[in-house]
Amino acid sequence: MDAYTNCAVRHVVLLTSDLAPLTDFIIHFIELPQFIHRDGVLSTAFGRWMYHIKYRGKEGAMEDPIMKALREDTSEVAEAERRLAGSFVADAELRDRLEARDKFRRTHLQLLHDAEQKGRIEQRRENARKMKRDGLGVTDIARYTDLSEEEIREL
Repeated sequence: MDAYTNCAVRHVVLLTSDLAPLTDFIIHFIELPQFIHRDGVLSTAFGRWMYHIKYRGKEGAMEDPIMKALREDTSEVAEAERRLAGSFVADAELRDRLEARDKFRRTHLQLLHDAEQKGRIEQRRENARKMKRDGLGVTDIARYTDLSEEEIREL
Protein backbone atom coordinates (compact mmCIF):
# COMPACT_ATOMS: atom_id res chain seq x y z
CA MET A 1 0.00 0.00 0.00
CA ASP A 2 1.48 3.39 -0.95
CA ALA A 3 1.36 6.47 1.27
CA TYR A 4 -1.70 7.92 -0.46
CA THR A 5 -3.72 4.73 -0.06
CA ASN A 6 -2.69 4.47 3.57
CA CYS A 7 -3.70 8.10 4.10
CA ALA A 8 -7.08 7.50 2.47
CA VAL A 9 -7.67 4.42 4.61
CA ARG A 10 -6.94 6.40 7.75
CA HIS A 11 -9.26 9.15 6.54
CA VAL A 12 -12.11 6.67 6.05
CA VAL A 13 -11.52 5.19 9.48
CA LEU A 14 -11.64 8.65 11.06
CA LEU A 15 -14.99 9.32 9.40
CA THR A 16 -16.53 6.21 10.92
CA SER A 17 -19.16 7.33 13.42
CA ASP A 18 -18.82 4.44 15.85
CA LEU A 19 -15.29 5.41 16.90
CA ALA A 20 -14.97 7.20 20.21
CA PRO A 21 -13.22 10.57 19.99
CA LEU A 22 -9.68 10.75 21.27
CA THR A 23 -9.50 12.58 24.56
CA ASP A 24 -5.73 12.59 24.95
CA PHE A 25 -4.83 13.75 21.46
CA ILE A 26 -3.51 17.27 20.91
CA ILE A 27 -2.47 18.79 17.60
CA HIS A 28 -0.15 21.76 17.49
CA PHE A 29 0.09 23.81 14.32
CA ILE A 30 3.35 25.55 13.57
CA GLU A 31 3.30 28.40 11.10
CA LEU A 32 6.75 28.50 9.53
CA PRO A 33 6.18 31.91 7.90
CA GLN A 34 5.55 33.32 11.40
CA PHE A 35 8.87 31.95 12.71
CA ILE A 36 11.35 34.79 12.89
CA HIS A 37 14.93 34.28 13.95
CA ARG A 38 15.57 36.46 17.00
CA ASP A 39 18.39 36.52 19.49
CA GLY A 40 18.07 33.60 21.86
CA VAL A 41 15.63 31.61 19.73
CA LEU A 42 18.33 29.10 18.84
CA SER A 43 18.99 28.40 22.51
CA THR A 44 16.18 25.82 22.52
CA ALA A 45 16.01 22.57 20.56
CA PHE A 46 12.66 23.67 19.15
CA GLY A 47 14.13 26.96 17.92
CA ARG A 48 17.06 25.18 16.25
CA TRP A 49 14.74 22.73 14.47
CA MET A 50 12.41 25.53 13.35
CA TYR A 51 15.34 27.47 11.91
CA HIS A 52 16.61 24.36 10.14
CA ILE A 53 13.21 23.43 8.71
CA LYS A 54 12.38 26.95 7.55
CA TYR A 55 15.69 27.85 5.94
CA ARG A 56 17.11 24.49 4.78
CA GLY A 57 15.62 24.68 1.28
CA LYS A 58 16.69 28.25 0.61
CA GLU A 59 19.47 28.90 -1.87
CA GLY A 60 22.82 29.10 -0.12
CA ALA A 61 21.34 27.84 3.16
CA MET A 62 24.15 25.37 3.72
CA GLU A 63 26.66 28.24 3.55
CA ASP A 64 24.74 30.22 6.18
CA PRO A 65 26.90 30.42 9.33
CA ILE A 66 23.92 29.69 11.58
CA MET A 67 23.02 26.61 9.53
CA LYS A 68 26.64 25.43 9.63
CA ALA A 69 26.68 25.86 13.39
CA LEU A 70 23.41 23.93 13.70
CA ARG A 71 24.83 21.01 11.74
CA GLU A 72 28.04 21.01 13.75
CA ASP A 73 26.60 21.63 17.22
CA THR A 74 23.28 19.75 17.07
CA SER A 75 23.71 16.03 16.61
CA GLU A 76 20.04 15.49 15.69
CA VAL A 77 20.19 18.05 12.88
CA ALA A 78 23.48 16.61 11.63
CA GLU A 79 21.96 13.10 11.69
CA ALA A 80 18.86 14.30 9.80
CA GLU A 81 21.08 15.92 7.16
CA ARG A 82 23.20 12.78 6.88
CA ARG A 83 20.11 10.57 6.39
CA LEU A 84 18.55 12.94 3.90
CA ALA A 85 21.72 13.22 1.86
CA GLY A 86 22.38 9.50 2.07
CA SER A 87 19.02 8.26 0.97
CA PHE A 88 16.39 10.41 -0.65
CA VAL A 89 18.26 13.26 -2.32
CA ALA A 90 21.31 11.26 -3.34
CA ASP A 91 19.29 8.50 -5.01
CA ALA A 92 18.93 9.76 -8.59
CA GLU A 93 16.75 6.83 -9.66
CA LEU A 94 14.29 7.44 -6.83
CA ARG A 95 14.25 11.16 -7.55
CA ASP A 96 13.52 10.46 -11.24
CA ARG A 97 10.73 8.06 -10.31
CA LEU A 98 9.17 10.60 -7.94
CA GLU A 99 9.38 13.34 -10.56
CA ALA A 100 7.79 11.04 -13.15
CA ARG A 101 4.99 10.17 -10.71
CA ASP A 102 4.38 13.85 -9.96
CA LYS A 103 4.34 14.67 -13.67
CA PHE A 104 1.86 11.84 -14.30
CA ARG A 105 -0.42 13.13 -11.52
CA ARG A 106 -0.28 16.70 -12.82
CA THR A 107 -1.04 15.51 -16.35
CA HIS A 108 -3.90 13.34 -15.08
CA LEU A 109 -5.40 16.27 -13.15
CA GLN A 110 -5.08 18.53 -16.19
CA LEU A 111 -6.82 15.95 -18.39
CA LEU A 112 -9.64 15.65 -15.86
CA HIS A 113 -9.98 19.43 -15.72
CA ASP A 114 -10.04 19.69 -19.52
CA ALA A 115 -12.66 16.94 -19.79
CA GLU A 116 -14.79 18.66 -17.18
CA GLN A 117 -14.59 21.96 -19.06
CA LYS A 118 -15.48 20.23 -22.32
CA GLY A 119 -18.46 18.60 -20.61
CA ARG A 120 -19.67 21.94 -19.28
CA ILE A 121 -19.45 23.53 -22.73
CA GLU A 122 -21.29 20.60 -24.28
CA GLN A 123 -24.00 20.87 -21.61
CA ARG A 124 -24.44 24.58 -22.36
CA ARG A 125 -24.77 23.77 -26.07
CA GLU A 126 -27.34 21.06 -25.34
CA ASN A 127 -29.31 23.49 -23.17
CA ALA A 128 -29.14 26.08 -25.95
CA ARG A 129 -30.50 23.53 -28.45
CA LYS A 130 -33.44 22.79 -26.14
CA MET A 131 -34.14 26.48 -25.61
CA LYS A 132 -33.96 27.10 -29.35
CA ARG A 133 -36.43 24.24 -29.95
CA ASP A 134 -38.76 25.78 -27.35
CA GLY A 135 -38.73 29.08 -29.24
CA LEU A 136 -36.53 31.28 -27.04
CA GLY A 137 -34.74 34.12 -28.81
CA VAL A 138 -31.04 33.95 -29.62
CA THR A 139 -30.28 36.93 -27.34
CA ASP A 140 -31.99 35.29 -24.35
CA ILE A 141 -30.28 31.96 -25.00
CA ALA A 142 -26.90 33.69 -25.19
CA ARG A 143 -27.56 35.43 -21.88
CA TYR A 144 -28.52 32.18 -20.10
CA THR A 145 -25.84 29.90 -21.57
CA ASP A 146 -22.88 32.29 -22.00
CA LEU A 147 -22.56 31.13 -25.60
CA SER A 148 -22.11 33.64 -28.42
CA GLU A 149 -25.13 34.48 -30.55
CA GLU A 150 -23.25 33.25 -33.62
CA GLU A 151 -22.60 29.88 -31.97
CA ILE A 152 -26.29 29.57 -31.03
CA ARG A 153 -27.38 30.31 -34.61
CA GLU A 154 -25.11 27.47 -35.83
CA LEU A 155 -26.76 24.92 -33.50
